[in-house]
Parts: sequence; C-alpha cells; structure tokens
Amino acid sequence: MRILEKLQEISQLRLELDKETDRGCALLGVSYLDEELKELIQSYLVQNNTIQKKIFDNNGGLATLSSKIDIAFLLGLISKETYNDLNYIRKIRNEFAHSKYSIDFNNKEVSKIIKNLKSHYRDSSESSRKIFISTIYGILSKINILKDKVENIKERKEDATKEQQLKDSMAQHRANIKNYHELLIQVHKDSPNKEELIRKEMMDYIKDVQEASVKVLKTVEKTTPPNNV
Repeated sequence: MRILEKLQEISQLRLELDKETDRGCALLGVSYLDEELKELIQSYLVQNNTIQKKIFDNNGGLATLSSKIDIAFLLGLISKETYNDLNYIRKIRNEFAHSKYSIDFNNKEVSKIIKNLKSHYRDSSESSRKIFISTIYGILSKINILKDKVENIKERKEDATKEQQLKDSMAQHRANIKNYHELLIQVHKDSPNKEELIRKEMMDYIKDVQEASVKVLKTVEKTTPPNNV
C-alpha cells in the first residue's frame, strides 16, 4: 500500500476513534499504532518470514510494544521525540487496560501523562482526548512516511546490488576470454594441432556470453522506468 492510500486509512481510523469511548479510543488507537510500528521495523529487516514471525509473535523478543519502540529508536527509524511520545502513549494504554474502575481522559494520572505529548498540533488548552487522538494520528503519519522512505532505500540498494553483480559477472567473462586467448597463443606455439579446438571453445564461450548479455540488457530495459516517471 502506497503512502497516500495509507494516510487515507489513518484518516478513517481517526473517525473510528471519535466514535469510541475513552477506554476504547485508547486501546484501539494504541493497538493500531503497535501494528504500524511492527510493519515499519519489518520493512527495515531482511525479509525472512520464519525468523520475523519468531521474534514478533507470542514471547518473541519484539512481541511487546515497549520492545518495538526501543528497537525502532536504536535502528534510527524514529526520533527521540517520537520515542518519548510512544512510551507516554504506552503508559496511557496501560492506565486504561489495567484499571479496575471505569476511567476516562480526565483521569488525573492520564491527564498528567498527556501533558508530556509533543507529536500533535492541538493547543495545550484543548481536551486530553483530542490531544491523545491528534498524537496518535501524528505518529502514524510519521511512521508511514518513514516506512515509504525505508522501502525506497531498499529498492535502490537492491538495484545497486544487481548492477554490481552484473559488473562482476562481465569482469569475470572478460578475464575468462583473456585466459582463452593466452591459452590459444601458448597452444599455437606448443601444440598447433590443438589450436583449432581451443579456438572453437573460445568462440563458443564468447557466443554464450553475448547471448547472456543480450538477455540481461532486455531485463534491465523492462525494469528500468523512463526518466520522466
């Protein structure tokens, strides 16, 4: 899903949060945030589903929101401000999830934590609920912009790796042809009767390299976008 589609999805979430009770708003918002943070981290990691499933599921090292926040910060994926706000939001979620009583955003402890939030565009005089929802929305927007950038970087790295592999392959082919040529010169001196055989092998090899190069170039032309895209 591209960035604009994802931002539309986040906007829809905001409408859903507006319909929820305070407890539902806190739990749903943070649950969605947890999943998006997971996807951001996954987009940065090697794509091995078995290992990723092991570390993100159940008792894995990155199963909790707290661990995801820490690793995202240590990988340089989120700023210190976002790191702090995510931890404040996690604490707010815990207040709602673990309270034996019905509480809302006007709860003294919840309001105190919300005053520390930075990733929103609300005036500090507005309600704690509005500031909380705005912060969720702000962080989700940041995460998805970052996710899009990480995916673009990975694509460029993959393209660069393929290009280097092609260069290495062509260099090896040139070295092999040179070796054939040197062998041909040596055979011409020492065993003239084998010269034609070596020459034929060299020409067959060159033909194979040429055919392989044509296939590679056709593939590159198909996968390389035009300059005006």
